[in-house]
Amino acid sequence: MKPEANRQQVSTKTLMPFLEEMLQMGKQVRLTVTGDSMMPIWRNGVDSVILQKATIPKRFDVVLYTRPNGDVILHRIVRCMPEGYMIIGDNQTQVDGPIPLSQISAVVTGFYRGDTFYTASSAWYWIYSRIWTLAGPMRRFLYPATKTAAKILKHLEKAKKNNEMDS
Repeated sequence: MKPEANRQQVSTKTLMPFLEEMLQMGKQVRLTVTGDSMMPIWRNGVDSVILQKATIPKRFDVVLYTRPNGDVILHRIVRCMPEGYMIIGDNQTQVDGPIPLSQISAVVTGFYRGDTFYTASSAWYWIYSRIWTLAGPMRRFLYPATKTAAKILKHLEKAKKNNEMDS
């Protein structure tokens, strides 16, 4: 029998000193995504990301950074400039920045969508990150379509499983 995990939600602000220490030691950290700013790729409280210390982040990377007010945010770099990085959530239209490298703690190297692991260098994620970033101004119109497409795919997968079970 699989033991039940004792899960407890702790604010990222509270975790940051520990996360920073782990990242400085060269460790990777798994963090559950909270909020909906990175939809449709990651779902609140369901999906998690693998973080690694940020060296020199690039355009399209998703980074963990701290805003001047102390909020810890996980968003995508859409532009690199000498004075910092322009960053936005996949489900947002408001860009933050420029964010200096000193405020960036980690970069996402992989993630769990439900129970399935994906590397941030996989082909489909590479394509998704470019299309979704370049479609920035159209996101508010594209997101409902992606949500509908996801529901259709989920329904098709369920039907396929049911057909396999009937065979």
